[in-house]
Amino acid sequence: MKNFEKKITNYKEELFALRLFYEQAKILWSTSLLKSVNFEKHYNNIMNRGNKIIKRAENILKNVKANNDLRLFNEIEFPPLEKDIMPLVNPDGIERLKLLLKTYNELFPERDKDILLTEEEHKLIMNSIVNKF
Repeated sequence: MKNFEKKITNYKEELFALRLFYEQAKILWSTSLLKSVNFEKHYNNIMNRGNKIIKRAENILKNVKANNDLRLFNEIEFPPLEKDIMPLVNPDGIERLKLLLKTYNELFPERDKDILLTEEEHKLIMNSIVNKF
């Protein structure tokens, strides 16, 4: 059960990192570039699917806790985001997301992730990443 809970948490973290990337791309990239690669549509599709998976996984976890039927865990799969995001962040995909998430957690360790970052806070993350290298 703990392993399944960890999978849910990790998937939430990956989606959050993707949201950080998306928000920063909107700051850095021109609107015409974003439109030319269907950035918004692609991002929304990934997030909608990911949120449905998380909701379903949390419901399964709740059912397993209620009736101890561990077989229910087999009903859900957490598809890797790497293939989905490659058109958006090629070539460094997941590594870029991990770096964004790590830096966010260093700068805002106790912050509620549902609170959107300001443009200045996004720039703080970006500058922190640049200063690491």
